[in-house]
Amino acid sequence: MKCAYKEELKAVVVKFIDENLMKAKEQSSSSSKFSNLQNETQFGVAKAHEHFAGDAEHLNGVMYSCGSLAPKLKRGGGCMDHGFTRPMEAWELSDGGIFMIREVSSMEDMHEYVVSKLEALSNLGYIDHFKHSNTMKENLFKSLIVILKNIGKKKFRNQVEIFLDPVFRNAKNQEHQNMSYAAQDFILAMEKTYGQGIFKAILEGHDDRFIQDLMKYKEVGQAMSQDFEYPSMGPGFVNNPNSIAMTKAPWAK
Repeated sequence: MKCAYKEELKAVVVKFIDENLMKAKEQSSSSSKFSNLQNETQFGVAKAHEHFAGDAEHLNGVMYSCGSLAPKLKRGGGCMDHGFTRPMEAWELSDGGIFMIREVSSMEDMHEYVVSKLEALSNLGYIDHFKHSNTMKENLFKSLIVILKNIGKKKFRNQVEIFLDPVFRNAKNQEHQNMSYAAQDFILAMEKTYGQGIFKAILEGHDDRFIQDLMKYKEVGQAMSQDFEYPSMGPGFVNNPNSIAMTKAPWAK
């Protein structure tokens, strides 16, 4: 019974991925972020808000807390039961497909299926015609790091080249730095997985201009990973028993 349930669940996941992974290509240029922000509610029609700093329509307005709205909401009140609904957008379906592929990549009996979807994942890396494409691609590159680790370098190797153009292209993006850093991390993960020599040879065979970019990303990564120490506060500071000793920042490893 347990095995049957597992196979039934896998079939549902595969069906969702097959039907929705490339939906982002159908996304209109004006995309929305997050579900449940539009359509009718019990106290009116909810208008979609983008919540961007440059959106003049939503600047300098009256601010409300969820508690102040609670009396108008359904039983359960406040943040817990808002009653807002809207259909999921096309790009969000692709985003969910990426997430599902990442999750099933941890199952060895799904590795063949995951490998069959790598080309589609690389194609998503070229999409940038809608407003939230950077959010989707940030998830894409972060997920690819996990997928590479889960399925292993041998199964991933034949697909490395198809990711080089989109990942190096997005790694240079200065407008959306979270996505850019995710792309750079994926590049460094591939180099770590295959080794410096082999990965350099792969880049030389594909586009040797990428080698210079790789060196820059490695330098940035090394600089960010260095231990942080608070600067000295003057002569005798370290030896003063009443002074605060130098220490690593809480986030430093």
